[in-house]
Amino acid sequence: MRFRTAILAAIISFGFTAVVAQDIQPLSKMNSSKYEETYPLVRCAGFYLANVEWSGQIIEEPIFQELQLTIRTLVAVAALQRNSRANSSLEHQINTAEMDMRTIADIYLSNYRQSYALTGSAWSENPIWNGDAATCKNIAETAFAYKAVLQGANDQ
Repeated sequence: MRFRTAILAAIISFGFTAVVAQDIQPLSKMNSSKYEETYPLVRCAGFYLANVEWSGQIIEEPIFQELQLTIRTLVAVAALQRNSRANSSLEHQINTAEMDMRTIADIYLSNYRQSYALTGSAWSENPIWNGDAATCKNIAETAFAYKAVLQGANDQ
């Protein structure tokens, strides 16, 4: 009986993930008035994390380090923005942003698996990856600039 329950749970979970991955749309096409203000930062952190995890060992070390720094910066800026309007610790905001990032990364990974299964490529014919690669690049550049301004203000 437990085995059947476990299989049923796995099927339901897989079906939910596939539906979610299929329903994800490029960030640039979403209505920004409907999501929380730090969502683009956390979503892009999830996007980069999923790309690192999908690519695995083929990423060269300098690119891997750059992506890790980008992910940390996006999460840090999101946590700082969340912390500025919340009654909780910065550590809590970082943990929450990281959990959100993980969930989003899993959705991207599911999308990449589905794209690979249907087209033979996770990225090249994938409108989600194509759209979010450009959008997240711009968001990451803005996050780095924001972080630099904050660090400059703290240094004074």
